[in-house]
Amino acid sequence: MPHTAFARLTEIGEQPHLAAVALFADIDHPTEGRIRQARPATKFSESPAGIHRMAPRLGEHSREVLREAGLSDAEIQAAVDSKAVGVAS
Repeated sequence: MPHTAFARLTEIGEQPHLAAVALFADIDHPTEGRIRQARPATKFSESPAGIHRMAPRLGEHSREVLREAGLSDAEIQAAVDSKAVGVAS
């Protein structure tokens, strides 16, 4: 029967296997300070993966995503004004 140990979220960075494969990177975010972010879990010899940009702030891409979904600027603004959608300040 397959099984594994469980860890609290605060303990994940201390797991021996994850530390051995260097899954987490400590990086300086321009607005959020020093953060720990997971590296891409896969490794390819011809196209190495890496952290190319910072994790977005909450609501940072809301307007862009809603435009791609077909909403007009007026509809997006109405959603923001009614607090149905959050946007980064």
